[in-house]
Amino acid sequence: MTTLTRRSALALGAAAVAAPFVATLPARAADPDWFPVDAWTQVLSTQPIASYWKHLRDAARVGKEFGSTDAVWRSFFRVPVASLAGTTIRSVAFEILLTHSPTPNPTPVQLFHVQDIDPEVPLAWNTQPGWIAYLGTASGASYGSQLDQVLTFGGLQPLVEEALAREATHLSFGLRAGNERDQYQWKKFTGDRAGLTVTRV
Repeated sequence: MTTLTRRSALALGAAAVAAPFVATLPARAADPDWFPVDAWTQVLSTQPIASYWKHLRDAARVGKEFGSTDAVWRSFFRVPVASLAGTTIRSVAFEILLTHSPTPNPTPVQLFHVQDIDPEVPLAWNTQPGWIAYLGTASGASYGSQLDQVLTFGGLQPLVEEALAREATHLSFGLRAGNERDQYQWKKFTGDRAGLTVTRV
């Protein structure tokens, strides 16, 4: 074999080794973007005209308050989505951080699409926004030494796409217990740690 032939063989061998690595490298999935709430509040059944936009902001409460006879909480969240206009979306999920439950056993909480909420307008139990559509259920617990838990409600791409099609600037969501008569489904969340995770194409 001549020197030229040997060099050619080496070059071809190197290409054969390198080419499969490049050709078979899987496409990297896009990292999701985080769209946090810009407003949240809660309502209490035993205080039907009380608005909580400006007080009791330590947690977003959901369910029958543990140890109470009839106090039921629901929480509401608003997420800005206008910046997604013109975007091709692969997936959307609502996430929120669970910080307290009365039992270590996971219990359900339900997410709904609700009519738009506005922090400039008082919102109370008697003036709740309309509950438009059920979006899903997630279960979790954060009791005692258990770590806080992120609850995720997926499959929201059609909802966001519909909102963008009608040029909506925000989407609003409501959380309530799966069974509002069961005190063991009582939960507290970090209101400011809620929002949408959006994966774009």
